[in-house]
Amino acid sequence: MQGICEVSENAIFSIQKIIKLKNDDTEKIRTIQKGNVSNLLSVYEYALKHPFLKTEDVRHLLSLSKPTVNKLLETLTELKILELVEDKQRYKQYVYRQYVDILSEGTTDYF
Repeated sequence: MQGICEVSENAIFSIQKIIKLKNDDTEKIRTIQKGNVSNLLSVYEYALKHPFLKTEDVRHLLSLSKPTVNKLLETLTELKILELVEDKQRYKQYVYRQYVDILSEGTTDYF
């Protein structure tokens, strides 16, 4: 029973951290002076569902040109929301590191 309570408390704590992260990051995006805030928020919402992103995935999601998508991802990287993890000539890969870190907290304790 104690284990169930501990896991439940950890889950609640993780959810609270995710909510705070989302609120903080959304505020960062909304205060941006350059770029299309609507498209930035669309990419951000996608990152919440798919924290490992490829340029091509975002391009297909928004039906935008590659340069436009690259600029959106660059802006989210400058805001320290996304992190570039692989910079291939044709395809770049990004991760929403803070989100992934929250999701993976405590998972090593059980394996």
